Amino acid sequence: MRDERLEKLAEVLVNYSTNVKAGDKVAISAEDCALPFIKAVARAAVAKGALVEYYVDIPDVDATILKNGTVEQYARPNIRFGACASSDVWISAWGSENTKTMQSIPAERLKERRLANKDNRKIYSDRMGTGELRWCGTQFPTNGDAQNAGMSLEEYEDFVYQAGYLYEADPVAKWKEMAAEQEKWVKYLDGKKELHILSKDTDIRVNVAGRKWINCCGQENFPDGEIFTSPVEDGVDGYITFSYPSIINGHEFEEVRLTVEKGRIVE
Repeated sequence: MRDERLEKLAEVLVNYSTNVKAGDKVAISAEDCALPFIKAVARAAVAKGALVEYYVDIPDVDATILKNGTVEQYARPNIRFGACASSDVWISAWGSENTKTMQSIPAERLKERRLANKDNRKIYSDRMGTGELRWCGTQFPTNGDAQNAGMSLEEYEDFVYQAGYLYEADPVAKWKEMAAEQEKWVKYLDGKKELHILSKDTDIRVNVAGRKWINCCGQENFPDGEIFTSPVEDGVDGYITFSYPSIINGHEFEEVRLTVEKGRIVE
């Protein structure tokens, strides 16, 4: 039985977030636990006349290669990433059955695998920057992520889909409404020269003179609600603490503190 909320999510991603057109090469990727996502997005993209390719990550296989393989085996470019980065459109989902799969993998091996993929990441970054690649990433609700959120799967599904306005009759209209509201803040921030962030364990100044502010309303990440820019390269000074916990490669981090001098992390 198909989940109507997932079908609506796929329609929004294809028709609004990435504006898929007939003949577009569309890559869809997710972990094996998110096969319903891949199927739903594929249905929506095929209906638009897209040329669909799909890529499934299997974390247990990756963990086996990283844990037991030689450098030649695990420090290789990710073929899936390279193919997706070379498409016209890339729609991907985050979501893991077990967020701790990579916890026992040595950090050096994870680093070597990431570095092996640097050329593909450059292709991705360059094509995203020019607009040649339309990308959107979203969250697919899984048991693993629901557990991290301290929720049942049903509760987490409601949380994720409500965040995307997928219970609305017309989610796209809601995202356009958000875009208009956020544009007021974009105009306010344009022309500002410096940000000073001061809070508990944080006192940092960021030079944003001459930088452009971007309004995000569900077209690069979904859901969204972000306004962002990048600082002048040597214009960040001070210290900042990230108190909110985050899981990276199976390891949970919290209370991460960085000291920055002229744009470089020194501590």
